[in-house]
Amino acid sequence: MAAATYDFNIEQGVPYSRVLALKDSEGAVLNLTGYSCRMHIRPYVSSDVILVNATSSNGKLIITNSTGLITISLSEEDTKLLIYSKSVYDLELLDSANKPIRLLKGNVIVSFEVTRE
Repeated sequence: MAAATYDFNIEQGVPYSRVLALKDSEGAVLNLTGYSCRMHIRPYVSSDVILVNATSSNGKLIITNSTGLITISLSEEDTKLLIYSKSVYDLELLDSANKPIRLLKGNVIVSFEVTRE
């Protein structure tokens, strides 16, 4: 299964939250019990720099097992790290053996904060 493409529009310096609903090809909600997930935002695909590291372990990705929901929850501090007008990301689901399934990929388009301390 190829990863779906979706671009996120994020305002710098403001908390960001997005809920993703995962369903199978027939539209049934996926049960995510036993799964974890991870997402990196980088300046460009081959960059070694990780601007934001979001995982289900660090609380920036929240899995609601029986409803197939993954919530992306970035703090104000996280979005301040987005210093490029366009970055890239992908989001992976990991099974109990840590085998990754790439769910989403795309761009992170940033609206820069103008009023700041």
